[in-house]
Amino acid sequence: MLDIKHSLLVCLFCLLSTAANAASNCTTTPAIQFEKSIPVSANFDQQQKLRIVYAALNYSEEPESWDDDKQKGVWQFERADGNIVYAGLTIRTHYLQAMITMGEDSFVTTVCDSENLKQTDTKIHRKVPAWKATLDDELATTAARADAMGMTPPDASLTADIRALERLKKRGVITDEEFVVISKRLESL
Repeated sequence: MLDIKHSLLVCLFCLLSTAANAASNCTTTPAIQFEKSIPVSANFDQQQKLRIVYAALNYSEEPESWDDDKQKGVWQFERADGNIVYAGLTIRTHYLQAMITMGEDSFVTTVCDSENLKQTDTKIHRKVPAWKATLDDELATTAARADAMGMTPPDASLTADIRALERLKKRGVITDEEFVVISKRLESL
């Protein structure tokens, strides 16, 4: 009897550790991944492609930036792992994660994981394709703009800082004059 309980506990431990490892990567089955390929210039190196993804997600690499509060309803950078970037979207109690794989001449976006979206092996919440399309559109627009300019977009940390300043101005924390002075200082750096 003790051996059976011990065996069951070992099996349970193995299942839980496997589930924990799977949680660090994508867990969605291929039937509902909504994979999309977004073209990007093959002239960009890996670091430039990463900067394009950061700009599309309004992410700053700086550890302390103005834009540190997560916004609901906006795709947010979560983590990067080699040539893969994970982004998350929170809308009310719904959470959706996408994986952006940086290839030679394209970004491939894939629905990766979800919470509270009634996900099964073949179905998911009806709004998921539209939510993911916003990420795809932002990536495509940013990549096209970078290609048209012949370079990567402006530093994402500057963009994030200016947007954070705009929020501070809207909240009344800084005046219009202070906003102009600070933003000019940031742009001159």
